Amino acid sequence: MPKDTAYPVRLAAVLISISLVVLGLYLLQDLLILLSFSMILAMLVLPVCTWLESKGIARALAISLCLLIMFAFIGLLLLLLVGQIAEFASDWPMFIRKAEKWVAGLQSFLSHNLNISRKKQMVEMSNQTINVLKNSGDIITTTFGTVIHGVTTLIIVPIFVFFFLY
Repeated sequence: MPKDTAYPVRLAAVLISISLVVLGLYLLQDLLILLSFSMILAMLVLPVCTWLESKGIARALAISLCLLIMFAFIGLLLLLLVGQIAEFASDWPMFIRKAEKWVAGLQSFLSHNLNISRKKQMVEMSNQTINVLKNSGDIITTTFGTVIHGVTTLIIVPIFVFFFLY
């Protein structure tokens, strides 16, 4: 922009440019997060790839081996996580019993201290259950979208890592 342009015009141009950059970053945040995560993973496996290349393995094969090693490591972590979830699931009946005791205690407290009858409590509970069921479509849609987003991320990140390393 020429220096003889008026100050308000230059200021407006700078503010509009900053706004467009921030808008672009906001709109591309999902892609930028995937790219930055892929870059970090690529930097982590780069020493292994260069070591494999120094041993005479072709670059594409070395990168593929590094990705397989990375998948194996992530698979082991997921195996540990599944074991923890299975242990949590085996304790689930105990949590249910504790929750039932807690709800019974809460109902007694509400009956005795706040004079809310159990019948009124049950009516309110059924109303809230109906509201949750009305919103179940949104909950299922959100869950499905989240699962699809996670699967897509698991597919795209290794591709990005491969291309960053190649």
